[in-house]
Amino acid sequence: MAAYIDYEYLGYQVRHFSHDTESADLVWHRDRCDRYIIPIGNTDWQIQFDNELPIPINDCIFIQEGRYHRMLKGSGGLKILINEQK
Repeated sequence: MAAYIDYEYLGYQVRHFSHDTESADLVWHRDRCDRYIIPIGNTDWQIQFDNELPIPINDCIFIQEGRYHRMLKGSGGLKILINEQK
């Protein structure tokens, strides 16, 4: 089962991680294309890139194609806009 739900809103891809998402479901992975993620609202969730310390998801973050990363759960849920660079 996916740790999130994707849907479109006003032409944007939105990804929603529920407040009851299990941390174990937030696995290391690579994306198939470059993307920017932008948080919707305030959050204490973080993103961690391979061999780096976690950083807060407070602003727009660029994720390069093929770069290992994972999300780190905060309190509550998380909603992000995803802008893929195909």
